[in-house]
Amino acid sequence: MTKNSLIVETHSHSYFSKRNAVPFDGIHSPEQMVDQALKLGINALFITDHDKIEGAVRAQKYAVGKNVQVFVGEEVSTKAKGLGHLLGLGLNERIKPGLGVDETV
Repeated sequence: MTKNSLIVETHSHSYFSKRNAVPFDGIHSPEQMVDQALKLGINALFITDHDKIEGAVRAQKYAVGKNVQVFVGEEVSTKAKGLGHLLGLGLNERIKPGLGVDETV
């Protein structure tokens, strides 16, 4: 890695995603995620909680003035419950879950 390397995490979950049975999925606050990204040298962090953007928005506010850029994302549940998700990156608003893929995109 060079001094100017860009290190990006494109799919992460804050505790706003803590609604599923995955034991380590979404155990940290948005603020803890920003702090951890800084410790690891991550320059860009996409927080992509399940069907929510609140965690990413909160992390964006917390990251102001820090050496990490936070982007709003969402792992959107599609109509086929439990069978499919779409990852939305760089969002300005929440995407309604439970729609078909064609309606979501």
